[in-house]
Amino acid sequence: MTITQSPDAPLVVVCGATGTQGGSVIDALAESDRAYRLRGLTRDKTKEKAARLAARGVEMVQVDLVVPNEERVHAAFEGADVAFVRAVLVGAVTNFWEHTDKQRPLTAAQEIDEGQMLVRAAHAARVSLLVWSGLEDKTAMSAGKYTRVAHFDSKAAVTRYARTTGVPLAVVQAWHYAANYTGGRAPAREADGRYVLRLAADADGRMPVVDVGADYGLFVRAAIERPELGAGCELLSCGEMISLREMMAQLSEITGRDIRFEEMSDAAFLAASTLPPRLAEEIRQSQRSHDEFGYYGKKDVAPSMKYLARKPRTWAEFAKSQDWDAILK
Repeated sequence: MTITQSPDAPLVVVCGATGTQGGSVIDALAESDRAYRLRGLTRDKTKEKAARLAARGVEMVQVDLVVPNEERVHAAFEGADVAFVRAVLVGAVTNFWEHTDKQRPLTAAQEIDEGQMLVRAAHAARVSLLVWSGLEDKTAMSAGKYTRVAHFDSKAAVTRYARTTGVPLAVVQAWHYAANYTGGRAPAREADGRYVLRLAADADGRMPVVDVGADYGLFVRAAIERPELGAGCELLSCGEMISLREMMAQLSEITGRDIRFEEMSDAAFLAASTLPPRLAEEIRQSQRSHDEFGYYGKKDVAPSMKYLARKPRTWAEFAKSQDWDAILK
């Protein structure tokens, strides 16, 4: 444990400290043999997760990361040497399938505005490194074929903005969450006792699955600590490249249940979805754009993985750590 209050140690400000990504960053830095002062930002520091972090030595600061609150946000970044900033729309506070804070739903435009505000706060604090949890621009990647993958495109817009400010920037992309398959993407029980995951997605398309809670922070730590990385680098988080068919086959073996993946047509997926039509279409375009152009485009994940302090979990290792009796009801 290397969390310290020594003024000689660099101060790392972590946005969303009680969330999946932020918590992973704190854990990874705490595992380091280097000493860090850690300041966690959260909307409610009275929550149990915040209290646990405070007990570990993390300075917890309560601040709502919204544009009308920009002055207080800037104050929360004061003195920072490094800042980890992540988005607060879909895919960050909780995960895509929970669709974030239902009391404060955000549009893509709001996510861009708030992301840009966080960049300004880090820039004003004169951080030596801003680590941004970005994603690819699916509209640009697909040459306009897929234009409604807002949770990717909005983060890409913040990346572009950050690069215009002159702030020392590292981008660490976070996708595809293994934990999605314990919630909204968990296989559903059929009348005959089988479990089936149905999506409008290629059964054999390989994707970068990562246990974000356990391993995303390893990539952020590498961006901070590795001298060949730092400002200007981009890392692509990944535990392993694996297909949906392989994932369900491995899950079947692990649980002893009959579990499989079945590809749906786009029309069938949209007709069967219980989500709001806008979100269902976003999910459809998201998956199809990944099938056709890749999660990270044509970028190879292997170079990013070689910098890690330890090996990230595979899908099977993640799956073995879960309580599937509770998940597969």
